[in-house]
Amino acid sequence: MRGVYLCCLLLTLCGARLACAAVRHVPEEYATIQAAIDSAVNGDTVLVAPGDYDGGINFAGKGIYLKSAAGPSQTTLRRSEGGQVVFLYTDDHDASIEGFTIAANTAGTGWAIKVYLSHARIVGNVFTGQWEFGDYPAVAIDLLEAASPVIEGNTFGFNRCALAPGSPAGSVIRATAGSSAQVINNVFGRTQCRAIAAEFTSTSTFTIINNTFSDNAVGVALTYSSFTDASDVVIRNNIIAHSATALTAESTAGTTLSLQPSIDHNLFFDNFAIVTGLSDPTAGNANVIADPKFVQMPDILRLDIGSPAISAGSADAAPTLDIVGTARSPSAVDIGAYEWVAGPGIPVFGERTPTLTESSGDYQFSILRREGDSGVLNLLVEAAAGSATGGT
Repeated sequence: MRGVYLCCLLLTLCGARLACAAVRHVPEEYATIQAAIDSAVNGDTVLVAPGDYDGGINFAGKGIYLKSAAGPSQTTLRRSEGGQVVFLYTDDHDASIEGFTIAANTAGTGWAIKVYLSHARIVGNVFTGQWEFGDYPAVAIDLLEAASPVIEGNTFGFNRCALAPGSPAGSVIRATAGSSAQVINNVFGRTQCRAIAAEFTSTSTFTIINNTFSDNAVGVALTYSSFTDASDVVIRNNIIAHSATALTAESTAGTTLSLQPSIDHNLFFDNFAIVTGLSDPTAGNANVIADPKFVQMPDILRLDIGSPAISAGSADAAPTLDIVGTARSPSAVDIGAYEWVAGPGIPVFGERTPTLTESSGDYQFSILRREGDSGVLNLLVEAAAGSATGGT
């Protein structure tokens, strides 16, 4: 009898998950990710050990959490043939995919993730190498049929739209068919594509906040037809630099926008055109045109000391953490995916280690503190002894 009571208690505590969630290990318990998903039920976690895994993964309408055990640097999903690496169909259940490098298939073509009828979270992944070729568009994340995912903390790089750079088909994130998305704290770099191509309708909402776009054909491209109210599109706290066009809007029906999207607290730099088909956002709303001062273009897209993006963002709907988990100051949010911190930047698309070689002597370093106050550090370097002393 005690066992029956315990079973009932466990089922009660697990609530809507029907039974207590299980963690299914790949490859320790299941040889493939798909085998683990096929055995899983809503609420389960599929935990994947380091390694390279074949794609063609289908969530099959289940609300499960697919996660790598060691992060994207050690865990890769790719497809050995054309088509999507992951089909994220969850039938409106909670679900997520987190911590993978999601690469193109061996031909370099096709989709990384197709999202269908899902509000899943796509978090902390690295997307690389999607190419447009033949019938396969270069799309890292394709949103279909009223999908509404949260896309947060991902890095997108080296997408190539080989047939038509900047075309709607060739996009890093493409949203169609009444889809919506929250796109937060991501880095988009070194692509020949539109970073985000969003078709908005009467049921669509797009929140694009605290992302860094660098070296893309287009930052954000909006398309519309008979529905011309873009007020549910929010573009805030983003850095959009080194693009042919930062922001664009285009009608497929010869219509014009009745209401503009909300575009505020963004930083634009070195774009051939800031906007086409939209009102000039740099006339107000705290948008600025300035060099973001990345630590090292194009590899390290963190903010360097003295960047005009530091403390220039809006706290309105801003994430509390940045792409690497650094807390954002609620009273002084930085623009872009990275919150400024003292110290060397973390490479995004490459590994470079700064070195300093000097003889002994007295050196003086200028310091810019978070609140903007300056200070001086006097450092005595004694090369022979290999020691240093300092003070403020």
